[in-house]
This record gives sequence, structure tokens and C-alpha cells, in this order.
Amino acid sequence: MALVLLSKVTFSYGSGFIDSLETTNKKSYLGSYFSDAGKLYSAPFHWTGKDWLKTGVIVGVGLGIYSLDDNIQQWSTSHRSKTSQDISSIAEKFGNTGSTTIALGVTLISGLISQNQKMQDVSLLALKSSLLSGLLAQTIKNIGHRSRPNSGDSKNSWHGPSIGGKHKAFPSGHTATAFALATTLSQIYKDKKWVVISAYSLATVAGLSRIHDNKHWATDVFAGAVLGYFTSKTILKNEKKNGRKISFHPSSQFTYPTLTAIVSLN
Repeated sequence: MALVLLSKVTFSYGSGFIDSLETTNKKSYLGSYFSDAGKLYSAPFHWTGKDWLKTGVIVGVGLGIYSLDDNIQQWSTSHRSKTSQDISSIAEKFGNTGSTTIALGVTLISGLISQNQKMQDVSLLALKSSLLSGLLAQTIKNIGHRSRPNSGDSKNSWHGPSIGGKHKAFPSGHTATAFALATTLSQIYKDKKWVVISAYSLATVAGLSRIHDNKHWATDVFAGAVLGYFTSKTILKNEKKNGRKISFHPSSQFTYPTLTAIVSLN
């Protein structure tokens, strides 16, 4: 008898997990990706004056960094060493979507085995944050098509909107993923300072590794960090607003046993 993990994941509207299995108004976990993505892409249309003020400050800081892109890139490439390369190769993994997805999958399975609800919640929320931040980053990349510093082009080389292409420096997808994960962990474990410090430290090192490897300009990394933070905060805010609580239950609805993840939206 095969065990199908997460073969059916639902967001159920009801007063209890068992009762909610019988309700008809359900939204799949996969479906929540679409609704949260909609929140991310439409967010500017719902911003208040305070939000636009924050955006203005961020853009101002970004322009300041943009003016220093060449200097930072030249300093970074001239100070590379074997030690820094070794550190960078390890740090890159913290923003690598493949590596982080595997790590989160292991975390989810560990949470299921140990019946640790918070571990399950963290893995699912962090996975969603990292994947949606990557999606948003790719959207922006395809709009701007900025040349990478290792291409030999200047920092001002923007090729404009198109699908595909090799010029996708802005923003840094690795950094966006790393900061989405860091923000998710920091918000859920905000009472543990060591988690907050460690998470953002690793995310920062992951971002710096992209500058070190001459894959991104400093502006790309800054934008990626902002994007990852924004994505995670938006998703967590949406989760809190809906009052979702994730719970796993065995099910025998099919010819083989399955594991159903019920997310109560009371």
C-alpha cells in the first residue's frame, strides 16, 4: 500500500478540521499560490500614502547604490581569494531554489514524523514565499533585462521587455529567495532572537556572494532583498488575515491511504 504524501491539500472553511472535510467551499493549497500571487501583483493598487512614502525611500536608497555599482563591483572582483570563493560557493546555496526546496521538503517530512505543527507550517509557508518571490523576480527580470556585470556590459545596459534572453541581472533571484525565507523564519520565530539574526545573516551573505561571483550588481542584490522581504510579509499578512491553520490528517478516500493537509480558515 503506497503512502501518497500531500496528495490532497485543502484550505477548508469550517469550524473544525473533521467537519471541514465535508464542506464544499474549499481552496487547494496550490490554489492559494494563485490568490497570494494576485495579492503580490496587485499590491501597489492598494497602497496608502504611507506605503508610497516607504517605496520612495527604498527607491532613493536604490538609486544611491546604483551610483556606486561600478565601484562596488570593481572592489569586489579585486579582493577575491580562495577563501572568499569557498565561502561564496556555500552561501550561494541559501538562495538556490533547488537547494532550498529540498531542504524545506526534508523539514516538512521531519515535522510530519515528529508531529511538530510549527515545523510543518514553516516549511509550507517558506516554500510558498520562496517560490512566489522567484516568480515575481522573473517577471521584473523580463521587463528590464539588465546585463550582468560578468557580461562586460556597463551597469546602464538595460535591454527592455522581452520573454527569455540571457540578460537577467535585475533583481537577484537568489537574494529574493534568501530574504523571503529569512523573513518567514524571522516572523514565525520572532521570539527567538538567534533565529532572526541567523536567518538575515545567512540571507545577507547569500546576497553578497552574488556580487562576489560577479553575477550581480549591488543594486540587483538590494532589489532582491527588498523583493524577498516584501513577498514574505505580504503572504504572512494574508495568512494571518485569513486565520489559516494547517493540520494533517490520514484519509482513505482512495484505494490507497493518503495524507490530507487541512488548512482551517475560521
